[in-house]
Amino acid sequence: MPRKAKVKLPPVRHRAAQTLVTPFVGLGDVLALVDFETWMTGKRSRYRALLYAVFAALAACARVKPFTAATFLLADYEANRLEDLNNIRDRRYPVVLLAAAVKVVEAYLKERRHLGIGGEHLLVDEKGAPLVYRRIYWAFDGLSARCGHFGGKIVERLIEFHDLQLEKERKRRKPDLAACVALRHGRRGPLDKRQARAEIYAAAGDRARMLDLLERNHDLGGAAGKSIGGHGRAKALETGKLFSPPKLARRLSPGIRNDVVCRKLLDLDWPKGKWPQIEQRKRIMAEHMPHLVGLLDAARINRTDLRLILNCSQATVWSHEIAYRRSLESEDERRERERIEAEWREKAPALFMARSPDEPFPDFHARIAVEENYPFGRAVLSATLKYAGVLPYQVARRQKKKHVGIKRKVQKSGVTVREISMQQKETSTISTHRNA
Repeated sequence: MPRKAKVKLPPVRHRAAQTLVTPFVGLGDVLALVDFETWMTGKRSRYRALLYAVFAALAACARVKPFTAATFLLADYEANRLEDLNNIRDRRYPVVLLAAAVKVVEAYLKERRHLGIGGEHLLVDEKGAPLVYRRIYWAFDGLSARCGHFGGKIVERLIEFHDLQLEKERKRRKPDLAACVALRHGRRGPLDKRQARAEIYAAAGDRARMLDLLERNHDLGGAAGKSIGGHGRAKALETGKLFSPPKLARRLSPGIRNDVVCRKLLDLDWPKGKWPQIEQRKRIMAEHMPHLVGLLDAARINRTDLRLILNCSQATVWSHEIAYRRSLESEDERRERERIEAEWREKAPALFMARSPDEPFPDFHARIAVEENYPFGRAVLSATLKYAGVLPYQVARRQKKKHVGIKRKVQKSGVTVREISMQQKETSTISTHRNA
């Protein structure tokens, strides 16, 4: 019976294809952005991560941009009188916060009080000074680029998410469209022109009316808003597509955008689950692998591009590439390759054991490549030595295990190694006579 794994493997995520224009965000993406753990990358502090989560929550839940949020005062937030200035007619609209947004802000303020950071503004840096709002946009753009979306404008996508939530109100029998205009801080479309300015201003003066409309239409106004954190992370992994890649996304080669096949495969969405992804990868390789390997040989793309196209690890890319290249070999070429591989499986471990102990592995590979005409790369040499069991850590492990075993026996019984061997010999002799 196989042994149960000690570490639970993470769920397989479906990939969001790299884009030059940032796509629209969904509920899973918003849940990821308002979670401070999404921002805990590199050496960023917990305080900074909570701060950026507040900016994301204000944009997605209250249509407040970083330029405006950086001017909010802490006293106005505590008194529930935050306002956003409209560019037209200098009209101020109240900022209505959902319970989900309040939860994110309170988590930030708790960390701020714990660190003893002062300041009059609601959102300040580590010294209590007002923030430079351009740096907030840079942080959002950097997070977007690390996930493979190099167009930026994440804040704009969060604003669009907020406005799309209010479109649900139009489907009601008696919609409160004036409150929708007030929540969007002014007229944002041709349909809003039908609402009288007096009705809009009357709705803007009633915060309870606006909050009720927002809670019944916004996705974060219900159970999803209460699950920000642990349960929200699971939902973000399940439904989010914008920030689902777990690793840092690298910029693609310039030639990959000029190839029709590569553009098609980059825009391809991947299904959820391990086995559907494997089946889709097999179809791609059966149809396009000759073309992709040809681009690789012509140096128009690299193996990092192939990793993104095939949605797999670098090791998987190597295995598929080697399998394809070997399928093109003739019978004589295959036999010659197998002969060379078998020869070096015997020769390489002996050369490695005969080397100087202070010679590093890269230098050893470079030396035998010149002196012995070694035909393979360092990865193949490392795998050959590991299979032979001659790597330094393998030798040290075997020696340490044998030494520790004898030492434990001596310490336990208080006898010498010679006495232990004599006792084992006598025991085996007695058991042999009994069986006879």
